[in-house]
Amino acid sequence: MNRQAPLYIVRPDSAETLSELAEQLVRRAGASGVLPTPIEELIATSELGVPEDPTPHIARFLAGLKDAAKGTFLSAMQKIRGIADLRERAIYIAPDVKPARAKWVKAHELGHQVIPWHHVNTGYRDDDVSLSQDAQEKFDQEANFFAGEVIFQGQRFQRMARDFTPSFAAVFQLADDHRASRHATLWRYIEDHDEQVAAVSYWPSQYASDEAGYPVLRRSKAVVASPSFLAKCANVELPAELLSAHAWAQACVAGGVHSGEVTLAVSGSPTVFQWESWWNSYTLFIMLRRRPALHLLRGLFVPRT
Repeated sequence: MNRQAPLYIVRPDSAETLSELAEQLVRRAGASGVLPTPIEELIATSELGVPEDPTPHIARFLAGLKDAAKGTFLSAMQKIRGIADLRERAIYIAPDVKPARAKWVKAHELGHQVIPWHHVNTGYRDDDVSLSQDAQEKFDQEANFFAGEVIFQGQRFQRMARDFTPSFAAVFQLADDHRASRHATLWRYIEDHDEQVAAVSYWPSQYASDEAGYPVLRRSKAVVASPSFLAKCANVELPAELLSAHAWAQACVAGGVHSGEVTLAVSGSPTVFQWESWWNSYTLFIMLRRRPALHLLRGLFVPRT
């Protein structure tokens, strides 16, 4: 099976400044150490509004756009979960967004409002749409990082994450504690852990199926990893595709969390990893942990083995 070294998701260059902005806002809202983070109080502290019905506000926004920008915006609206209007200083959330996801969307859009350099030429109503693709991607990356900082409260979460042996059980517990999605919590958990851990995602193909009739699972281009994983295992070769018979894919077939060990090449050398797989009904997530040399007890979940 084709195996390829992955690309890695890295934090934005502005991460330190974004962390400072998030921490300042959390403190001003009196939310330091309060879990789950009261996003509504952060929004109130920022003097922003979250209208119950965004329709008239979106209509007013559209009225100020040029025809070309309006078409682009309306097309994008099919995928939009939330909108940060930098002129009206308001956040709009789609009504069908689930609570955990809505919390992330609010925090993300709050980031666009709070991060000073995201207010680019706001006198021109088409700038939010006509920004270059690179600028849009950079701004979204920064807003995502800001959202993670306020929801998980920076260094506080890191200390909690490192109390547990890497596992989906730990991720699910932390997600519940922070009222955050399991996906977002997994991402942050991996980034903040001190062990050599990574999270890999596989998406079901819409066009290719295996002999058992299950969609072929194809690896996402980017992988999230802990600093120590990047230092020691960045050149790991991961399967580009999975069939339903693969051990990792059993989470898709049978549900639940599955686990085991696998030997993968790292810079050409065979290396043993412990793995867990979890299917959230949309994506297969694989947590990889390089098998530690020392067996230590950590946290409330399964001891290291």
